[in-house]
Amino acid sequence: MKRVRNAAESLAAVIKENEDTRELLVEQLASIQQLIGSVSNIVQLLTRSNVAIRARYDRIPSANDWLAGIELPLIFEDFFHRKPGRSRVNDKPGGPGQRRPLHSASRT
Repeated sequence: MKRVRNAAESLAAVIKENEDTRELLVEQLASIQQLIGSVSNIVQLLTRSNVAIRARYDRIPSANDWLAGIELPLIFEDFFHRKPGRSRVNDKPGGPGQRRPLHSASRT
């Protein structure tokens, strides 16, 4: 995101420097300025999210941890309209919220 913002800022600076280009690309310059603002907002949100995740987990979760611990339970709730259950079968984790992530993790 920071690279996109830097590239957009560089492009806007080049357009502003050249009078002829500025006249031809007035509308595009406004779009570029809007892009810069949007990307800056996204960078701020991601930074705050990163800080919150680090405070909660003491680290940023790996992609597998994020998928199994955050995304799959949310998908389960959206699809089945209930929270994924957790249970124990023969002293091993069971239930729909446990079986699939464990099965998927063992295959990686």
